[in-house]
Amino acid sequence: MGKGLRMELALDRASNTSQYASKVKKGKAGPFACHDCSQDVDHVSGYHYRQDDARLHRYIPSYYRLAKHKDHQKGCSYTPLGQVEELVAAAAAVEDSVNPFERQPNNDLSFRINIPNEEVQALGRPDGETDPKKEFKQRIERVWTGQRIASYCRSAVGLAKLWAALEGPDGRAELRNAVTITHLDQIIPWEDFFFSHKRYASLANRIRENNLNHPAAAVVVIQKVHEMPSGDLKCECSSERSPRSDSIRITPYVYLPAKLKGLVEKNGRYIVFGSWWWVYEKEWSPKDNGKLKIRYRSVAVRVYQTAQVARIDVPAEDEEEPFQTA
Repeated sequence: MGKGLRMELALDRASNTSQYASKVKKGKAGPFACHDCSQDVDHVSGYHYRQDDARLHRYIPSYYRLAKHKDHQKGCSYTPLGQVEELVAAAAAVEDSVNPFERQPNNDLSFRINIPNEEVQALGRPDGETDPKKEFKQRIERVWTGQRIASYCRSAVGLAKLWAALEGPDGRAELRNAVTITHLDQIIPWEDFFFSHKRYASLANRIRENNLNHPAAAVVVIQKVHEMPSGDLKCECSSERSPRSDSIRITPYVYLPAKLKGLVEKNGRYIVFGSWWWVYEKEWSPKDNGKLKIRYRSVAVRVYQTAQVARIDVPAEDEEEPFQTA
């Protein structure tokens, strides 16, 4: 069994009270236990991530992890399967909404990622609209702002957050086995559904080559928030170097309507889910070194509703660094 989730809340055995990891003083930790199955968990003190890079440096808050040689008991809600079943139950409980989960006769679960496309196709042309491009844009906005896919968005963000919070390949293998991402009749690899910051180059390449024809989730760190003349927000996120070339930087942008002002904040770290598009690629050289050429590639996603965004504080995939338990 995989190691399960990194947790923000655990049970203090000494006082029999719940304790947030961020509230535990270093050196005074424990013993702690999983809320659900009572297995031992350790408190991990907060640490600084990527102090060598001002663009990526951030502080990772304290969290709990399973103690060494321990596993969550079968049926624990902090296992991948337990977390997925909670997402399935939550999605099924929402009225007048499209349920994104489909359970097969053999009890396998699939997450239908093509729901927005189906909803857009099902909508008729807006009254009086004759411009095909304009009416298609209006249909997309009607679908993404509507409550029918709010549960779908929350489920997608929940799955992405779960993938990010799982420790190691064993936990992620359990999640792969627990739920399959599907687009029509095709199975979508989890790597094409969720992108950590170290996989921005992969995200950009798939978008530019038109190989990402479905919504996807990514971890972003908000670096700058610009308010446009319309009142809408354009958020520039921290860049990441391409693993293939040190001269290539990939920068995500997140667009939000004015009504969602305050949903994200500078230096906040979020999972954002939606339909991504290619923005541009341009070359830049510093004034004092014209020989240095850096290529900036940009991708973007538009947020229509709060269900597309979730703050994430525990380390995400690829963000492990040496640490000490308190």
